[in-house]
Amino acid sequence: MASPAHEATGKKHQKKPASITEVIAAAADVVIARPLLMIAPVLLDCYYLLGWRITPGSTFDHLRSELMSRGTSSGDWISEQLGKASSVDLTGLAAFAVPSLFPDTNDKVYRPFARTAIALDNWGALMLAAVVMIGVSMFLFGFVGLWLADSGLNRTRTWDERARLGPVVGGRFLLMALLVAAMLLMLLAPFLFAMVVASGAEVSLESLVVSVGVLGFLALYVLFYFAPDSLLIDLAGPVQALRASSSVVRRNFGVTVLFVIVSIFISIGLADVWDRLATNAPGLAIAIVANAFVGCVLWIASLLFYSERSQVLASERAAPTGLRSIT
Repeated sequence: MASPAHEATGKKHQKKPASITEVIAAAADVVIARPLLMIAPVLLDCYYLLGWRITPGSTFDHLRSELMSRGTSSGDWISEQLGKASSVDLTGLAAFAVPSLFPDTNDKVYRPFARTAIALDNWGALMLAAVVMIGVSMFLFGFVGLWLADSGLNRTRTWDERARLGPVVGGRFLLMALLVAAMLLMLLAPFLFAMVVASGAEVSLESLVVSVGVLGFLALYVLFYFAPDSLLIDLAGPVQALRASSSVVRRNFGVTVLFVIVSIFISIGLADVWDRLATNAPGLAIAIVANAFVGCVLWIASLLFYSERSQVLASERAAPTGLRSIT
């Protein structure tokens, strides 16, 4: 068996993961040293200022009319939501893959030109546009994410390799999102069934189902928070990435929750600052660059946070085997 002195030496030389502030500071140093990392968010925001808006248009009009003719409260609610969805910009899907100010969502943001809207007005064009935008968004996630991960972790990878791996990582990210959505639905299935049964007895369980849904979403969000980072760092599959994130979060639960809270507060708090700043041309330019900087810093910080703790977890799992001696 391993001697106490050997075990003490192994623990002594085990690297302690950086704190939240140290990780964020290190990520900021990376972005400051390589300002070109901000180019993707900046270009995306420039598109949202000057590029085309692609909307469903009148695609849902027939369905809305059918729902409204039934005169039910649920039908009216769905019809109202479809009315709002008719003006949704499909190009906004890319903002979920790359940190973006997305100025088109705020009427107070300064716009030098009015964006041209393209209304699709039929289901075929809408489905095609949605598939294309999802594909573009997933490619951006993989390509930009690998670039940030390589920069933050000092890895050497060619642009051709990033372009080749980008669609692969993006596709895995999409599959992973579908898996998480399926988990949430499985969690809610018994409660949804109970709600349907209770509605026949005129008993409302909607508030209970909503509460369980919110709690379930928050639990899965925290548990799988680093799954996208695992895709980019480990090049893992969707299931392996979910397992890796779950292991790191369970091993470092307290500091992980704090990191998630800090990241969300920074994102939400500064988003309000950028909106107030972007009311004129100079303020808009500053807001776009500042938002790109903060977005890249938080993304790299998450990558570093996961990478360090994943390595520590792997070394802890390997320690019992590595410390055994032959007698």
